[in-house]
Amino acid sequence: MPPRTSSPIPVAYPFPTIRWSGWSEPADDLTLDCPFALRIHPEADRLAADTAEWIRRSGLFPATRGQAERHFISQRHAALHARIWPEADYPRLWLANRLLTYCWWMDDVLDSPEPIVDIGIGDLVEALRDTSAGRPVDPALAAEPAVGVFRDLWSEAAGMAPPFWLSRLTTFFLDYLSVSMRHRDRLYDPARVPSLTDYLSSRNDLGAMFYATAATELAYATFLPETVYRSAEIADINMRVNHAICWANDVFGYPKENAAGDPFNLVTILATHHGMSLRQAVSRMVELINAELVTLDFLTAVATPEQEEFHRYIDALKAMVSGLLEWMAKSVRYRGTAAMAG
Repeated sequence: MPPRTSSPIPVAYPFPTIRWSGWSEPADDLTLDCPFALRIHPEADRLAADTAEWIRRSGLFPATRGQAERHFISQRHAALHARIWPEADYPRLWLANRLLTYCWWMDDVLDSPEPIVDIGIGDLVEALRDTSAGRPVDPALAAEPAVGVFRDLWSEAAGMAPPFWLSRLTTFFLDYLSVSMRHRDRLYDPARVPSLTDYLSSRNDLGAMFYATAATELAYATFLPETVYRSAEIADINMRVNHAICWANDVFGYPKENAAGDPFNLVTILATHHGMSLRQAVSRMVELINAELVTLDFLTAVATPEQEEFHRYIDALKAMVSGLLEWMAKSVRYRGTAAMAG
């Protein structure tokens, strides 16, 4: 049976609220219960100012794309990164922040109906694949600012991290690019809603959360040996983080994605294929996310390995989860300019 088409979004979308650890406000079926406290880096303002200046000087947005540049800066990615890495030394925070900011920028490049860069998307992605894998890049492409910025970031990361970690980061970034390009190239018909199986087969990589959690290792100089990283405990914890954040991203990003005609969203899938109203679909999503958060809280509390790196890593993931939830609930990336006043 072919997938059914989605329906237009109502005027009033049931955005969830977040109840943080220690808060006693009453909850309903649209309340996300985050068991992890919000924290922020003491140099958050410096990071925001440095990042805005770096974006302006980087050339990621050509001179003709000034409005797109201003909108990107207004999304306050540095404010997010100051929350997800609140105890990182500033030099490492600065690099991890730029690596993840570049990924946010790349996400916009791949999703935008209007071109953000002058270089072709296929050429850019190929150049990034070659750069991250250590292969030669066509000189004409290598001269493009978007490629040069990425090359410099990758080189800087290689100087601050062991090769096994850079290989891990490269794998996650290449997986993200591959899935994103298939998504962009209409692996899923944009006029139709994918099945749950289609969604689950690629959402973990499309969200770039494995890349983001790897950046956490860099931010804290906590490079997990491969045997530890591939352990059942870390794999389970990483997957719970991935699910909670990617599904929350679907909930908060639904109005924007639906308006753009992008059906690759779990809210859309539940509403379309499972006969739910929009509120019922969001409520079900909140239930699923809360279940992952409860499980994640339990897994991080009972984790047993003796390695100091292991415990630093899972403690950092708690800040990542709370920071991302707070940012998604407020960012103009999803909710418009009024959201940031809250």
